[in-house]
Amino acid sequence: IDIIRFFTCPFILLIHCPLPGALGDAIIQIGRYGVPFFLLLSGWFSYASDTQEMIFRAKKKLADTMKLLGSFVVAYVIMNSASAVLSEEHILSWVWPHANIKSLVYLVLFNRAVFLGSTGYYPLMLIYVYAIFLLLARYNLLKKAIPAVPGLLMVNVLLGAFTELPWFCYGNFLFTGLPFFLMGHWLHKHYERLPKTPSVWLCVLGAGVLLSLAEACLNRPAYCSVGSICMAVALLLFAVNHNKKVANQRVIRALQRYSVYIF
Repeated sequence: IDIIRFFTCPFILLIHCPLPGALGDAIIQIGRYGVPFFLLLSGWFSYASDTQEMIFRAKKKLADTMKLLGSFVVAYVIMNSASAVLSEEHILSWVWPHANIKSLVYLVLFNRAVFLGSTGYYPLMLIYVYAIFLLLARYNLLKKAIPAVPGLLMVNVLLGAFTELPWFCYGNFLFTGLPFFLMGHWLHKHYERLPKTPSVWLCVLGAGVLLSLAEACLNRPAYCSVGSICMAVALLLFAVNHNKKVANQRVIRALQRYSVYIF
């Protein structure tokens, strides 16, 4: 799992800092599996057979994510304030354009913190997801929520492929964060029923890569596609079926830190 996390992070970086030409476009489209994969992984580790244990884990992860968001905000404030000073502007000039109702609506409805840049949405999305998951777990509503996952993902794919809406209208906690998280949770709960043969998931992975490229050719490149969903699920289940212990645990801890902080 940690090795796949390690190699997923460069794909995330190359989406935000793309290579030129057709190669860069292909990497972007294939790399779209990254966000779904990390959300599936979070949902996978949220599962426990005991409800109270599940709630305890979710509370801990919510607290950890809020700390991570706090460090992200501090780093972003320092970076942008320094940039403003070097540009001979007011130290808070990067905040003023976003001090309005529109930015507040984006933050509340779409976990889109425009003043934190485009990548700041992810920890915010996770906070929303963990908070909703806690409510569902506490009131025994998880079983009723799971059937909504295919519908939410379908809306995500269709809006991304066939509308001109901004990406954050579907790349948010409702149409991205929650369905992938709940899918990871469901996969863990029903793990024993799923195929364990590596070739099955490698075939699904290959099909996902081809589908992602085909969908990008047929429609405009989407935030989430059927191919990226297949890739994320295949990589998760391939990883958990082959998650062998490594003798050098320092290497694994380094991979974990790298993947969390870079992502």
